Amino acid sequence: MFDILRIRWKAKQLGFEKIVLKQNKFICYFISDKNSSFFNSKIFAEILQYLQTSHNSSGLKENNEKLSLHFEKVNSLNKAKQIVTSLYDNIFYVEASI
Repeated sequence: MFDILRIRWKAKQLGFEKIVLKQNKFICYFISDKNSSFFNSKIFAEILQYLQTSHNSSGLKENNEKLSLHFEKVNSLNKAKQIVTSLYDNIFYVEASI
């Protein structure tokens, strides 16, 4: 139960408004307002950088004008937690060290 709250809190800090774990896929939906300043923020740029340098099966998709981040082969809440924590630590640790 507490893991879910931690994942949601970190996901919210990363700019995701919704997260879904089903059928071995972990999907993180970005803020739905395409004109949001978030998409010009350092956090969003760091997420894109993370995707380019990470070696996992992930990718950005746009469906019905909603941008989302997809991770394949995620079959447990623990794996989803590892992904969000890694992304969060990578972005916010980098920001804190600058």
